[in-house]
Amino acid sequence: MNKQTIAVLGPGSWGTALSQVLNDNGHEVRIWGNIPDQIDEINTQHTNKRYFKDTVLDEKIVAYHDLAEVLKGVDAVLFVVPTKVTRLVAQQVAAVLDHKVVIMHASKGLEPNSHKRLSTILEEEIPEEFRSEIVVVSGPSHAEETIVRDITLITAASKDIETAQYVQTLFSNHYFRLYTNTDVIGVETAGALKKISSLLVQVPFMDLALGIMLKCDYHARACRNHSSRSQARSKSINLQWSFWSWGFNRYRNFCPLT
Repeated sequence: MNKQTIAVLGPGSWGTALSQVLNDNGHEVRIWGNIPDQIDEINTQHTNKRYFKDTVLDEKIVAYHDLAEVLKGVDAVLFVVPTKVTRLVAQQVAAVLDHKVVIMHASKGLEPNSHKRLSTILEEEIPEEFRSEIVVVSGPSHAEETIVRDITLITAASKDIETAQYVQTLFSNHYFRLYTNTDVIGVETAGALKKISSLLVQVPFMDLALGIMLKCDYHARACRNHSSRSQARSKSINLQWSFWSWGFNRYRNFCPLT
């Protein structure tokens, strides 16, 4: 693939890790955020210590304060902002975007109050003439593993398989692999429900020395429950595999092999 220019919206842990993946693949990476000190730190110190204390970013990764500037001439835009502001940022993007780009998102969750999937929000707010079919980048992953280039396997899902394959090529390398499918509902729903079960399991067992096996049991049961309940939203078998994948990832983290 020829060098692409990518705007990453959101300098959080996952946005920063994905920016490094794209930079490792030789693409021009621009990060946008709304915290001035954080943007300045990325540009001057090449760190993002809010999330990664010991990681030094490549100096070719440039952070921007101005949204219009970061979008100028880009080939693709990756949304990695909190779900509660996805619609607002999409509206801001639509107001300044002047050419067609590939739109991706890598946030997990649903919009508060409306409970809409994030790809739906992006479709609603960004006119079709300025975007591709939305590509969902999601799967069992941890930013703190990706940032140190541990092996990560996730999914690029889109209604248009060719656009998903473009994103697959954009990201894939020796430590970061994307698989493609067209089950957007399944992939997004699996990611959203995973966040719920992961949050809930931390609270009751956080300080209990004997809680690790309960965590494993909880996630095994949560996978089964979420998988059966979600068939109403997506009939695809991909959704079932999504939940088993999430479950294995949770098991690996809570119950490490020794």
